[in-house]
Amino acid sequence: MRGRPLVRLVHDDGEWFERGDRVNLTRTLSTPTELHAVRDAKGPYEVLGCTPVPVAFKRLLQLVLREIDPA
Repeated sequence: MRGRPLVRLVHDDGEWFERGDRVNLTRTLSTPTELHAVRDAKGPYEVLGCTPVPVAFKRLLQLVLREIDPA
């Protein structure tokens, strides 16, 4: 485990993340300014919390993440 938890706002793609899920953060070619979270069994982050954040005309999730040490 490394340092303090990270908090990131990611685009809500209709997927919910549970505590303990591993994720990778990506950007797409169609929306390069938005961060997306994707479940990944070997992802570099572990989800500690997931909260919906209402923003005008957007759906975002606030993810609290912990960086995983590479094995």
